[in-house]
Amino acid sequence: MSHPISASEQDASGQERLIELARLQILDTPPEAGFDRITALVARVLDVPYAAINFMDATRQWAKTSHGMPRGSIPRGFAPCDWVVEGGQAMIIDDMAEDARFAGTMAAKPPEGHDLHTYAGVPLKTEDGLSLGTLCVLDHQVRHFGARELEVLAALAEVVMDELALRSNTRDLTLARDQAATLRDLAQLMQQPLTPEDTAR
Repeated sequence: MSHPISASEQDASGQERLIELARLQILDTPPEAGFDRITALVARVLDVPYAAINFMDATRQWAKTSHGMPRGSIPRGFAPCDWVVEGGQAMIIDDMAEDARFAGTMAAKPPEGHDLHTYAGVPLKTEDGLSLGTLCVLDHQVRHFGARELEVLAALAEVVMDELALRSNTRDLTLARDQAATLRDLAQLMQQPLTPEDTAR
């Protein structure tokens, strides 16, 4: 069963969420070691074969990093992470095959590999409370996760947000440095005995 995308995505808070995603320039970017290390760590700590950092735009879930499975995207309506982003709260599903929301969908039966049963995910929230995506884990065996596992995921979700902030700040600093270099070059040109046409060239 596909989960209909909430009308809240069309209201002010939904638009703010999409604007923040666009500002971060994270969607459809290549793998980055900092994010890959986080999913590898959470998979090891929770002893699961699969872990992912997913971001949600208006229509799809896209994986920035995916430990144990290929990166890619799926329609939002079929993704358990969609419920996490929309609700802004952690979610555990012991067995997706027994959950009417996901039984028989691509969430529980991916095109390749084993059927997936257990899911646990926490939202990736900004300081303003906008849910941009999730840190989640999956297992092809039925597991019974609880408070401990959610605490681990929540702690590492904060690390994901720190990594996002660092990435954004680094990009802004690089842009500022490049702009400063351009202004310096222009100032030096203005001091040369050039015609306006030569300066423009």
